[in-house]
Amino acid sequence: MAQIEKTELQLKGNQALYEHTEFGNCGIRFVFVPNGIVVNYLDKAYECGFGNVATAAGNYIRTNAEKPTFDEMP
Repeated sequence: MAQIEKTELQLKGNQALYEHTEFGNCGIRFVFVPNGIVVNYLDKAYECGFGNVATAAGNYIRTNAEKPTFDEMP
């Protein structure tokens, strides 16, 4: 399983970037497309601390258009 901490990302056009250096160089680009999202790593920025070779990269299909809710983390 791969997860990132709850955070707000700035949306520019149809894209948002997530970057941090807690585990090394981590950069993830979210590109919003009709009915989904495409998630890719920025160039050589794969060290996001997911472990067990988990990845966030991929194409995701939107199944619900409602605003998401988030559970509080302990």
